[in-house]
Amino acid sequence: MKNRAIYFPMGFAVMMLTGCASAPSSTADFMRGNVAEQQEQIQLKKEIANEWDRGASLVKAGEKLVKKGEEQIKSAEEELQEGKVDVEQGNAKITEGTNIMQDSEKRFYESFPAIELNPDMIKK
Repeated sequence: MKNRAIYFPMGFAVMMLTGCASAPSSTADFMRGNVAEQQEQIQLKKEIANEWDRGASLVKAGEKLVKKGEEQIKSAEEELQEGKVDVEQGNAKITEGTNIMQDSEKRFYESFPAIELNPDMIKK
């Protein structure tokens, strides 16, 4: 308890001396502080403007990529459709060709029963 009694008056004295030691701010100090504050605001405005520019640049690049991607998708869909048509036509030709070959083989055997075809010669 005795220790606290000593610290309290000493702390109070230090506060009083510190308060008295600082002189009131002058107009020049106020101006300097105002200039520093304005410089901070200018820097902040520059940073915000740079962020805006970066964001605008990203938006522009993103829109360009979206447009390119949509064109690629459209082109790929068209190619896919063309591919499906080609496969369908190819399968139809394979079926037709296979039927023609089988009919030809059948007609050959019917027309020339004495002649036997070599299986290696028949390509299916």
